[in-house]
Amino acid sequence: MSDFLFDTKWNSFIVVIRLRSPNNSLFGIFEFICLKSLISYKGETEKYKIMEAFTGQKIYTGIDVHLKSWTVSIHGEFNSFKTFSQPPSSIVLDNFLKKNFPGAEPFAVYEAGFCGFSAYYDLNALGINTIVVNPADVPTTDKEKRQKSHPVDSMKLARSLKSGDLIAINVPTTHNILNDRSVLRYRSNLVGDQTRLKK
Repeated sequence: MSDFLFDTKWNSFIVVIRLRSPNNSLFGIFEFICLKSLISYKGETEKYKIMEAFTGQKIYTGIDVHLKSWTVSIHGEFNSFKTFSQPPSSIVLDNFLKKNFPGAEPFAVYEAGFCGFSAYYDLNALGINTIVVNPADVPTTDKEKRQKSHPVDSMKLARSLKSGDLIAINVPTTHNILNDRSVLRYRSNLVGDQTRLKK
């Protein structure tokens, strides 16, 4: 049988052709089609199992923010999951959380510092409930003080966020920031005008 039609959607039909075809290479083709179908089905099943496992759970993320990288620690409601380094990007973190913890409710925290509030605005815009805290207000053990490192700091933040020991600082809205900048620009212009008049 050299010429025939087949439909990959009908596994039984493929099996019949497999058995009747005298060409061994065709056996391989049909077996691959069936195997690919099974792998796809298994993959979808695993994906739904993962989503079901995290749906409704809270995920707590501590971020040690730096200019060239972020060190991230992730805790669940009952255990800790992972500590890793990533590029300093809110989108990268959001993609990681959605891929590995689908259906979960994400929370995040980082310490106020050089980066200001840009990460706060970006993370919240992506649906990650984020707070910023004063570094001095984060509970720290003596061991953590002696062994200070980026992973230790991020794990400490995730743990404290999970236990509810953190108090968020007040973050200005973007509207207020724009108003403040407008006032500063106006003041700068006035100072410049006064300087020119004195000359």
